[in-house]
Amino acid sequence: MRSARDLAARLIGRARKSGRTSATGGVGAVETAFHLVLAELSRWMGAVGCHALLAQALRKVRADHPALAGVGIVSGPVARLDRLSESVEAHGAKEIAAGLEAALVALLELLGRLIGDDLSTKLVEMSMTNDVPDAAKPDAERARQP
Repeated sequence: MRSARDLAARLIGRARKSGRTSATGGVGAVETAFHLVLAELSRWMGAVGCHALLAQALRKVRADHPALAGVGIVSGPVARLDRLSESVEAHGAKEIAAGLEAALVALLELLGRLIGDDLSTKLVEMSMTNDVPDAAKPDAERARQP
């Protein structure tokens, strides 16, 4: 059984290797890993459940990562992070990436407590094989698509 931190690192590494990273202000692989998990989580728990877990994970890490204060959540069929570019401009890519990684770990820890470590690991493994659905992509990325 892998820890939430190990799962997050594995997911981020896979996003980096695959080249499926977004261009939002230099947080690329971490943002992509987050959106991959959110897409899979939405399939498993629905949009409302996914949004609730994401909101809780962000609340949990904001005290240690105040740069995430401006990062929001866009609701929809797949919850997604919002205002990342603005947050990167205000605080720097390194700060936002570190905060997002901590939030991803927190999300996976919450998920592990909710559905168990085995199912959490399965969800992450499934996330690594799927693409980010258009609904989970940032507005700027969706606007660039044909």
